[in-house]
Amino acid sequence: MKLSSMLVGIIVMAVSPGVAQAQLNRGDDVVQHCATLMAPGTQATFSEGTCAGAVAALRNAQTRIRDPKGRQRYCIPDGVTYGQVILAVTKGINSRPHDQKQLFVDLAIDELAKAWPCRK
Repeated sequence: MKLSSMLVGIIVMAVSPGVAQAQLNRGDDVVQHCATLMAPGTQATFSEGTCAGAVAALRNAQTRIRDPKGRQRYCIPDGVTYGQVILAVTKGINSRPHDQKQLFVDLAIDELAKAWPCRK
């Protein structure tokens, strides 16, 4: 497992005790909570907080998440809201149904890199 995935996974698990591990790990489980979180008029529950916490951790750790060559994986510009980040991650993961059993963190990092690649 990548160091960045482990770091974010540990952060999410530390703030989310008692939630089934599948809800913290698999893309299909977490992205479902992201979609619920973003639905208009929805009252957020602890499960939706799992999505918000994971995405916030990824956004805040963006300068530390590197590819094997040491390059930053994604560069979210100032002014992009957490809602926009959640929507980009959710849309991207939903477009990859064959990958949704993979770790949410790994899928989310891939989608952030597609949505906000770093300039070379």
